[in-house]
Order: sequence, then structure tokens, then C-alpha cells
Amino acid sequence: FDLGEDVVICPGDSVFLVAPATTDLITWQDGSHGASFVASQEQVYELQISNDCGVASDEAVVSFDQDVPILDLGPILSICPEQSVTLDVTQSFDASYLWNTGSTLPSIVITQPDLYAVTVSTECYSISDDILIETNDCVDHEIFIPNIFSPNGDNVNDHWEVHITDPNVMRVKCRIFDRWGNLLFETYEIPITWNGRFGERELNPGVYVYLIIVEKQAGPSDVLSGDVTLIR
Repeated sequence: FDLGEDVVICPGDSVFLVAPATTDLITWQDGSHGASFVASQEQVYELQISNDCGVASDEAVVSFDQDVPILDLGPILSICPEQSVTLDVTQSFDASYLWNTGSTLPSIVITQPDLYAVTVSTECYSISDDILIETNDCVDHEIFIPNIFSPNGDNVNDHWEVHITDPNVMRVKCRIFDRWGNLLFETYEIPITWNGRFGERELNPGVYVYLIIVEKQAGPSDVLSGDVTLIR
């Protein structure tokens, strides 16, 4: 006899295992003798049929469906005008997809701001997620770095000041060196301001080298380097 093929069921479901019609002794793995067995757990189920001539047995493995969709679109995504973004929820197993746009593809290309939602379904599961797509002005925020200043006390251009208007900037690190590579000034403040001194000592007119590291909330850090001329 054949108990049947191994079967995959949804958690919480069950399947009937049926013994063949016989007058011989039927014994399931738990010792019961019914003509059928309700299988609702992940395990190996065994049926033995015996009579005076011998014993025959067969097994069937019942397991739960492990193909649970995973979705993480995120809450909000900003795009620039005329920019597009791809929302991709492709699963590694067979699944069906339904977006609130009507698309049944695993990924869609978005060009307009709106709330986008998707439901991914399998034989046992149905998972939904959504994301708000919004637009921003995407204006390029410049970092203005002067190339000359005159710390002579006349209240005109007395400080070398780097203006940063990009709201995406989280922190900065600025170092200034002389032409021999000696560190003269270091700051982590925004805006970056230097008074042309090394400690309490006024520096001589000349060309000095700066190195600025700009860390952003999104995207790679910017490394800016160049020189600034100090005059008196």
C-alpha cells in the first residue's frame, strides 16, 4: 500500500491520511487504529498494516509552508521632479503581486508622488505594505569656500568662513595646514570659521591648505580640499 506523497500545508491547517480498506490490523505511529488520521503537525506519519503473515508499512512527511513573503518598502521616499524610482518586492519563491496601481508585476517604476501599496500572496500567506513617495525641490545646495581673507582687524573679511546650506549635512571636519604639512587649525563646527591664528599666534600672510570632510544623512561623504590665501 502507499500512504501518499509528502505534503506541505499551511500553519493551522490539517490533512487527512487515509488507510486502505482492509480487515487487517491498522496501526498509526501514535498507536491508534483508525481508518484515517488527522495530520496537523510537522512530523513523519507512519502507518503499519499487519496480519498473521507479516507487517507492511509506509511513511508520509507533513511540513508547514515556509515561503513567507518579506516586505519592507519603507515609510517615505523623496524623489526629484522628473526622477524615477523602482519599487521592487520580488520574492525568492512563487508568489502573486497586486499593486494599488493595478500592476501585477513584482516591481514598478514610480515617477509621480503618491501612496503606493502592494499585496504579495502565496498559497498560505498574504502580506501588504505601502510607501509614500513625495517630491522635494532638489535644489543643489552649495558649499561656499572663500579662497582669500584678511584678518587685519578692520571688520571686513576678517574670518575665513565656509557656509554650508545643505540640510542633508550632518557633521563636518575641517583641518588647515601650512605648506610643510603642520596642522594649524581643526574644527567640527558649522559654519566653519577660522581667524587666521595658530592658537593665540597670528600667522604670517601666505597660502594655507584646507581639508574638509562633509558627512551627509544620505549618500557618501564629500572630501573637499584646496588652498586659501591669508593677507594682512
